[in-house]
Amino acid sequence: TCMVLLIFLFIDKNRFTMKEKDIYIVPDDYTHAIPTAKYGMHLSKKLDSTAVLQLIENISPLIPVMTVGAMKGFPSPIEQSVLAKKVIPYVEKIDNATQHIWDRSRCEVAVGYPVNEVIQIASNNNPFLMIVEGSSELTFFNEWFGTSETTVAENTECPVLIVQPKTEWHPIENILYLIDIDDNKSENIEVLYRLTKSLDAHLQVGFISKKNKIDANERFFEMVIEIKELLNDKNASFYQIFGEKNSDDVK
Repeated sequence: TCMVLLIFLFIDKNRFTMKEKDIYIVPDDYTHAIPTAKYGMHLSKKLDSTAVLQLIENISPLIPVMTVGAMKGFPSPIEQSVLAKKVIPYVEKIDNATQHIWDRSRCEVAVGYPVNEVIQIASNNNPFLMIVEGSSELTFFNEWFGTSETTVAENTECPVLIVQPKTEWHPIENILYLIDIDDNKSENIEVLYRLTKSLDAHLQVGFISKKNKIDANERFFEMVIEIKELLNDKNASFYQIFGEKNSDDVK
């Protein structure tokens, strides 16, 4: 059985140095986090990186957006502390289920709105990779406005791997990298080179374009040459994907 690793990269080339960085694992629901935590631990071990399990107590259902004529405030530090304590029993359960996989790991707890918290955590900690559990099925609304996971990917500078709920770990044989053909970010392929080398996986690069095919083809061949040079001619496959809403083509 093989796994395809689909990564969204919105990062700059200066981020990749010899200094080791952590991999953050962010389950959608900490009460059912064990499958995603296990997946993240396995991948962290494979990449020889410290795994940080980030659990978030979501305050969205607890706090109405508006009260009588005024915006409801964020929980006080004391209220946040009380909310954070709700997570502790699940930390112990997850640790018991994953500690045999990888011993270089730790758990952190945050209280707030999940998307905002994840974006802030990424900004503060500069991780090598964030593993975010997908929470939304593909709908017409999500096709146009995006899911919470894609919002995270678009607003963080680190690579974001979106893992579907209950995904089990299997050896990864293919890595699919999606990039807007107009984004001058081919240098980001350097992190994928490390992933393909560590995982012994085949790299596939999909260029998403809203241009007409003639203009897109010219840019496509330019990008392929640039990426091949960055990969030192490592074997990779390249594809073009056209259109505004192209989730079906990505599939």
